[in-house]
Amino acid sequence: MSTQRLASLGVDAVDLTLYTGGRYAVIQRDPQPDETGIPRGTAVRLRLADLEGDPADAGGVGAWGSVPFGHAAPSAGNDVDFEVYVDGALALSYVSGTPSWGPAWSGTVTRETVADPYVYYQVDADQAAPPQFVSEQVVPVRVVVTPSAPVLDVTYTFVVEDVTPPSILNAIALDDRTVRVQFSEAMAVDGAGSALLPGAYTITRQNVDPAPAVDLTVTAVALVAGSGDTAVDLTCNWAQTPGCIYELTVAPTVTDAVGNAIA
Repeated sequence: MSTQRLASLGVDAVDLTLYTGGRYAVIQRDPQPDETGIPRGTAVRLRLADLEGDPADAGGVGAWGSVPFGHAAPSAGNDVDFEVYVDGALALSYVSGTPSWGPAWSGTVTRETVADPYVYYQVDADQAAPPQFVSEQVVPVRVVVTPSAPVLDVTYTFVVEDVTPPSILNAIALDDRTVRVQFSEAMAVDGAGSALLPGAYTITRQNVDPAPAVDLTVTAVALVAGSGDTAVDLTCNWAQTPGCIYELTVAPTVTDAVGNAIA
């Protein structure tokens, strides 16, 4: 067995990113602030830190930092009252040691007293089924401490995963052998789901007149510069017949950049 001690992470950069300089801080959030690709049914977990404990307890201090270490830990009977809002709705109200959950949430609040006199409230909030979040939603999480002073009121956000399938917005003939296809979002450009595979496209004639209209085969696919991977140009083996109507079909194997199959 081999072991290696990790270098210490900076507290200011990691744990206390939502510390406002007062008594309370929100730390150890999951999902993390600004994290993306979060599943729609995810739980919300965080810790609310009381950096002083209870100043009514023996050895308590009125402002964090005046006596940072060595005074008594708070007693188990004194709790901080706080609320947690998710996407603007009340998910949790914690008053006098009792959690009350919003209609779409359930979970636990665990009060943990540690030395010096810091107290942590571990919040584990689980969504009720079905998932509340929608594709690519920016979800705000707000934590409010009340009515203690100084009051903490902080908000952070995370972004829900993209589960929206891409679609074809339009297909336009640029000339007799080139068709430009515009997709609704950025597409995969490598792997089995790539939008750059000629075999993923079928162009079939929809009327027999005027002759000699035939089905077309796509021989090459190129990204349109500056499109952000949302548009491609198809090169066909035959020139399109003037007056003929053609139908473009994209194989269901083609996906967007995050793997959603085309609708």
